[in-house]
Amino acid sequence: MNKIKKKALLVTFLTAAFFLPFFTFGETAELFFEPAEIEKRIDEKFIAEVRVDTKGECINAAEVHLLYPRFILQAEEFLSNRSDFTLWPESPEIHDDIGFVTFTGGIPGGYCPEDGESVLLGEILFKVGHTHREVSGEARFWGGSRIMLNDGLATPLDYTRKRARFTVIPEVAEDPEDPLLKRFLEDSEAPEIFNLQLNRDPGIFGGKYFLIFNARDEGSGIDYFKISEQKRIGFITAESEKWERWERAESPYLLQDQTRNSVIKVKAVDRAGNETVKTIHPPVSWRDVAPWVIVILVALFVNWRIKRNKEEIDENKIK
Repeated sequence: MNKIKKKALLVTFLTAAFFLPFFTFGETAELFFEPAEIEKRIDEKFIAEVRVDTKGECINAAEVHLLYPRFILQAEEFLSNRSDFTLWPESPEIHDDIGFVTFTGGIPGGYCPEDGESVLLGEILFKVGHTHREVSGEARFWGGSRIMLNDGLATPLDYTRKRARFTVIPEVAEDPEDPLLKRFLEDSEAPEIFNLQLNRDPGIFGGKYFLIFNARDEGSGIDYFKISEQKRIGFITAESEKWERWERAESPYLLQDQTRNSVIKVKAVDRAGNETVKTIHPPVSWRDVAPWVIVILVALFVNWRIKRNKEEIDENKIK
């Protein structure tokens, strides 16, 4: 190979090596804030969404850590009521002294967003602090954040992290709007109860029956849950409010009646007072049905016997 060919090959190799990092073989997923840029005044409140654009990948869990500029913002509450996540193994944590929020959630069975759709992981309610001059700061995701693919192997999703920029104008907002209060006043929809499952596991509650439940409310958010257990007589249950004994409950809930002979009702109540009730009926066995079958057969036999006696009396009169 002559010197000219060698030189041309070297130039080609170096050029490829330089430009290769700028080429991608597919779109990269993005973890981002919505809105990505916002301008507010002192004492104003706003809600920032934490989203991930998976670029078509299916996910089932996420562990997110984020930092925000605590010198201009105060994180008041983490909101999960509109999240696409339905499972929260731990309560989200806000460390306002260092400007840090962490949360872990999941979606049993996974979630596959449609084209152009992002997954809402959660929301954070912020309040703007006091400042004597216009000041800006950024919220960003910590490197330990992980998004898990729904592949049964907990494979982490390859993604890029986007920052959000917040700017505070040194003016006190007149009659600042409370976004949560607005949602509360506009909420007229009842919560949606889902994931209602009765289970028994040797490692939980000593192998006793327990109930797993969850609910979603896109308006004001879930306030609390209540559960009622009504014992059944045979296969009949008195469906009357006066027999209901409601008590506040959290998931997982250890059943009081371990015989599975009670009707279980779960009530979800949102912050606006709207409520939804779902019912689990106990299984019906032959032991439950047999006494009533016997009663019905005896009643039919007695009725037949009475009719038969009447017919015999009428026949004797004719004779």
